Amino acid sequence: MNFDKFVECEFDSVSVVSTPEGDGVLIRILDHEKKRWELTASRVRYFLLTDMCLQNIIESIGVVDEFTVDAEFEATREKIFFLLQGRYPEAKDELVMKDFIEKILKDIRTSQCLLLEIKPVYGAYVLLIASHVSLHQL
Repeated sequence: MNFDKFVECEFDSVSVVSTPEGDGVLIRILDHEKKRWELTASRVRYFLLTDMCLQNIIESIGVVDEFTVDAEFEATREKIFFLLQGRYPEAKDELVMKDFIEKILKDIRTSQCLLLEIKPVYGAYVLLIASHVSLHQL
């Protein structure tokens, strides 16, 4: 899934929804042509949203999945730590949650989940682990 067209676009809505299949996160994006899109994360395990404000401008949207996890291994470990602890790891944290993070990395490698990251130019930062992510125009 290519998210390049959303660079410097705005997202203005993040919703958490509960379904019988599990929790989901819906993110509404307005593209450069003023078309609305909905990014849906299904069966969300972990979710972090920081600094949400009235105007949230996207720098990049990235997905770490079974195809990219090994190429981005160390950065992905740090992002998972941040997602779970609310801060990036320091040298003293080498063993903190190591086994738990390794389990999540194994699940990503075996296509059981993926990591989605929305980096901001301004505003909200989104990080989540979910079973599936989809995108459709509204």
